[in-house]
Amino acid sequence: MTSISPSLLHAGLEPAQALIYQTLIEEGELNVSAIQQKTGLSRAGVYGSLVYLEGKLLVEYRKSGRKAFYKATHPTMLFTLIEEQKRTAALREKALEE
Repeated sequence: MTSISPSLLHAGLEPAQALIYQTLIEEGELNVSAIQQKTGLSRAGVYGSLVYLEGKLLVEYRKSGRKAFYKATHPTMLFTLIEEQKRTAALREKALEE
């Protein structure tokens, strides 16, 4: 099983999301079964995390027949996630001040 980079957790990813992203960075393109095998996560956990990661543009996929293969996008996309968190934190801070 791949160890989770603390920087991925600091970027705001949940442990399962970080584990999948880290695995895809290290292993390259994988299908869901391979991700499950390498991470030890449940099928539902893998799919749920992949949906989130796709939505944040941290992974992309391609279909080949009935299988989907996922790969990590460039790690610079994490900066977008961090900037989004900063904006959310600033809005929360402003709401608290009001």
